[in-house]
Amino acid sequence: MLTKLPTRGSKGVRFVYYTDTPVDSVALAGTFNNWNGDRNYMDRMEDGTGWEIELPILKGRHLYKFVVNGEAWIVDPLNPSISEDGQNNSAITVTENGDVLIRTNEISKSHPGYMYENFTALSSPEWLKKSVIYELHLRAYTDNGFRGLADQIDYFKELGINTLWLMPFNEVGHERRIGKYGDPYAVKDFYSIDPEFGTKDDLLLFMRKAHENGIRVILDWVLNRTSRDHILTDSHPEYFTHNEQQEIYYDVPHREYFAGLQFSSRDMRKYVIEAMKYWIAEFDFDGIRLDDSDITPMISSRKLSKPYRKSELISS
Repeated sequence: MLTKLPTRGSKGVRFVYYTDTPVDSVALAGTFNNWNGDRNYMDRMEDGTGWEIELPILKGRHLYKFVVNGEAWIVDPLNPSISEDGQNNSAITVTENGDVLIRTNEISKSHPGYMYENFTALSSPEWLKKSVIYELHLRAYTDNGFRGLADQIDYFKELGINTLWLMPFNEVGHERRIGKYGDPYAVKDFYSIDPEFGTKDDLLLFMRKAHENGIRVILDWVLNRTSRDHILTDSHPEYFTHNEQQEIYYDVPHREYFAGLQFSSRDMRKYVIEAMKYWIAEFDFDGIRLDDSDITPMISSRKLSKPYRKSELISS
């Protein structure tokens, strides 16, 4: 069955947090506010027993945590539904009528409830169901980029690996970069390859050898953000999110080296889709893992996969 905690309020979804110990502040962070833990602070209840807040939240599935005293990120003690992604987040589903539903193990085809009756899951390809996936970053794995990775194909086969998940290998931005190499997800150009990892020919050699040995390769795609000095921040600032001072920024705390993508821009969405197609068409990647898909307005997979049916979108 589906129960209703948190609950529907007059202004949106009502969350409550009760505590027996002294607490100075409680905030709500989740997929609905880009996991920003210093924005939606809860109000102390009049009787002093806990904290509460109501937020307008769009329909769909959402993950969240309470941020206590600005430090401790905890799941909702009243919510038994925990995300299946291993990141230990509380989960709710908001219906088109604003009702709040919590998933339990009692849901089944014979007792369908709201989710079974209103949604159909995307079916996974058979190869993905049987995949043994190995995730890696080129710099951490080999000193010789794609050619060094190609030399390890036999090793992967010995391990029983049949799918490789490559973290981003594009050029990384320099503006506000942290560390020598920066965050690999702070991509400066979606069409680029970091020269440290090799050339297009080196990537093609690796892909060919992987496929010849029955190993599929998944491309890690940075879906909702770029580096602050992405090649389009100057020429197309409308592709990016802006703060109240009209500065390009990314709406997640402590990630000042990112620029958020503005998904209300149709041209931006078209640009991203075309960039995805490029890697599938030119290099024969077998799938795309979408980073931070849960806090990103989703691009229809049909737009990407129709001309390139062998590829798949894998959200994470």
